[in-house]
Amino acid sequence: YQPTIALTGSPEAARRGESYMFTKASRLGVEAFTPTKLGSLTTKVEADFYNTTGSGIFRLRHAYGQLGSWLVGQTWSTFMDLDSTPETVDFNGPTGNTSLRQPQIRYTYVTPSAGNFIAALEMKANGGATSGDEMTRPPDLVLRWEKAAEWGHVALRGVTTENGIKSEDTTGSKRGYGVGLGGHYVLTDTTSLLASTSYGKGMGRFFNESVGGVADSAENKVYLPKELGVVVGVQQKFSDTLRGSVTYGQQRTLGGEYITVASADANRSVKSGT
Repeated sequence: YQPTIALTGSPEAARRGESYMFTKASRLGVEAFTPTKLGSLTTKVEADFYNTTGSGIFRLRHAYGQLGSWLVGQTWSTFMDLDSTPETVDFNGPTGNTSLRQPQIRYTYVTPSAGNFIAALEMKANGGATSGDEMTRPPDLVLRWEKAAEWGHVALRGVTTENGIKSEDTTGSKRGYGVGLGGHYVLTDTTSLLASTSYGKGMGRFFNESVGGVADSAENKVYLPKELGVVVGVQQKFSDTLRGSVTYGQQRTLGGEYITVASADANRSVKSGT
């Protein structure tokens, strides 16, 4: 996990040269399209073994139903823009991007000329944590506008989410927000340029390499980081069965109260290239 990479000169930085192999990313899924009086009902269930405990337990990825403009269940967050996300060998995608699946209720309003307007109420998929940005009482509100054309597409995203903690020692919360802009441009029939940027304060799980909010138990106060992410990639289609991409991603934790008070040892900048 890149935000926890040891800083140069620290004892942890002396640990180098680890190699490992696993098959936990293998996926199993079922997708169905059922005719109804209201239109086609799309349902999907997908799982893999890539859980955070490292034990290889079956993990739910997608489980939703979609009928017309409505989607209910767990799938990619509405804050994600998959069409501007370059493909990488890194399972979590490029640094500075968003890779997140959440339970949600989503509505999409489609227009022929102005694009799609999407709104969703989302909640985190895993609960139980009571620190940092892991506690959310009201659902997250996510909005996205996207428009496709022959030259590619463009998408504008926004989210507001609560960062809170409640324990025996601390009770505090602060609302975070995030905005994003991305798209892709078709250079040739086989080559596309993809780019996206995200910025916000207290985006938490909506940001791949977020350092997360922290709480000060003495003051019952939550501190949130300001974060900026940029991803650029070129995708090349070599044949109908082979394609590749070159991608650069960067995430920065910007200066402010969070850095000076809450987490002076946090990695301020993380970069990746694939």
